[in-house]
Amino acid sequence: MRVVISVDIEGASGLVSTKETEEGAFDYQLARKHLTHDCNAVIEGALEAGATQIVLHDSHGYDFRSILLDELHPAVEAVRGLPVFFFEQLGPGYDACFLVAGHAGPHRTQAILSHLYTSQFQEVRFNGTPVGEGEVTAAMAGSLGIPTTLVTGDDVVCADVKAVIPYIETAVIKYSLSRYAGRCLPLEKTYAILKEAGYRALQNLDQRKPFVYEGAIEVEVLCDTGYHARLYADMGRAEWDGYKTVRYTADDIWDAYRFLTLGLYLLSSRLVP
Repeated sequence: MRVVISVDIEGASGLVSTKETEEGAFDYQLARKHLTHDCNAVIEGALEAGATQIVLHDSHGYDFRSILLDELHPAVEAVRGLPVFFFEQLGPGYDACFLVAGHAGPHRTQAILSHLYTSQFQEVRFNGTPVGEGEVTAAMAGSLGIPTTLVTGDDVVCADVKAVIPYIETAVIKYSLSRYAGRCLPLEKTYAILKEAGYRALQNLDQRKPFVYEGAIEVEVLCDTGYHARLYADMGRAEWDGYKTVRYTADDIWDAYRFLTLGLYLLSSRLVP
């Protein structure tokens, strides 16, 4: 039984601040320890459930090296480094996808550290519905026939992903109070919750179907300024509404993903004021 894990950091145990989650921040090394702790718990549960191969995709930061390899469970292979984002060279053949340490989308303004790829995106909609990184990643896995069976993080991201993937297992390890505050469970308790969730997520796989977007996807991105939106729309086939929204018709989820990541790199550039 093969499992692929997409790992972010904002949804890890105890984390509530960019002073913890941003590279070079005061408590970033502590955040990396908490993230690795969460991954190991989920991995132990998956192994007890019969997983025979686990590949972890490090998906946080600008160079995607958040996991502490010297503390990561030895049964796991890690994909990390540039230009990797969520799933570099991922193919079919996996039985399940896990989303570990996820966070809600930017439309959830009161959820802990909510965003989608970049703070320059105030909201992202697929076919008129606001989405977060969880839905995007699950759809990418789904396009390869892989069902996403677990999401971990705060109560908001777990509820949001479960709303579109009803069969998914969730592990709520903290509760949002605001974008920069939460009620956090102790690490000893979150380890047990995450391990149990990792085990449950590999049960009844025949009843868990891949999450997919059929056909073209109408992508709308509300940028933080009109200037950013106008600049973003200059990338072919995109349209600017004259205010702060960019619209793009994506051929499929991978095309939508590439459009969003190009926006991330463009609007995060030092050349853009």
